[in-house]
Amino acid sequence: PPAMKRNGHGILPPWLKALAALGTAMLAHPSARAANYYVSPTGNDSNAGTLAAPFATMMRAQTAASPGDTVYLRGGTYTLTNADITNTDSNYAYVNYLDRSGTTGHPITYAAYPGEKPVFDFSNVKPDALRVCAFYVKGSNLSFSDFEIVGVQITIATVHTQSECIRVEGSDNTFERLKMHDGMGIGIYI
Repeated sequence: PPAMKRNGHGILPPWLKALAALGTAMLAHPSARAANYYVSPTGNDSNAGTLAAPFATMMRAQTAASPGDTVYLRGGTYTLTNADITNTDSNYAYVNYLDRSGTTGHPITYAAYPGEKPVFDFSNVKPDALRVCAFYVKGSNLSFSDFEIVGVQITIATVHTQSECIRVEGSDNTFERLKMHDGMGIGIYI
């Protein structure tokens, strides 16, 4: 029709332009392309992080995750040792050093797989002369829910020592329905 022509070239009707713009915006929006990754006590960090081939550690999942993505933690016990320490400084041994951030409205989510109970056992993490930090949350816009942290040890026998299940230095993070027990560490230290 003549209303759809300008200078002899076809143009889109307004409703179709709006629909095309919405489609483009959805493709550019992080939640439109959000991915799911999976971690399991029986996984392997050389796997693809899929439900059928999960990663073994949250640290490996962090390297794959982007804002808006969800890392599902499969049920079972994750038994950690000194070999799982990923970073240290003069005071701390950090096991899970989570420094990758989500964005406002599009956090990176670490959550129990629906209907399952992941338990992270730090009883065997006993570094010499260092405090233990099971989860160091340095990143921002992260979300954690529905898993347990047990057995965090205090490994220094002098006064004024502490270990932590979760140490938070990032901002705009959420923590829901987490259980921290049967250890010596502070629950959440902000």
